[in-house]
Amino acid sequence: MAAEVLEKLDYSGPLALSWDDTNLEQSLSVWNEGNDAWTVLGGSDGPIHVTSAEAVDALFDDSQLKKADKVCHRILTTCLNII
Repeated sequence: MAAEVLEKLDYSGPLALSWDDTNLEQSLSVWNEGNDAWTVLGGSDGPIHVTSAEAVDALFDDSQLKKADKVCHRILTTCLNII
């Protein structure tokens, strides 16, 4: 995916890669998007979108739902020297 973006930008210079593996307190949280739309965050399989308050409650009661214990992100940066 990064190679496609760099090709579209016609960039062939140096790159810097950084990353972060941060440990998390395992928990779930809910983001109400209004009009019967909620997003449950904190699961290890990513955000879960639901359309009722009952579905939110069911997710919190689901003992099989894996809570994330780590977040990992990677950042690829182009290195430009401006003189």
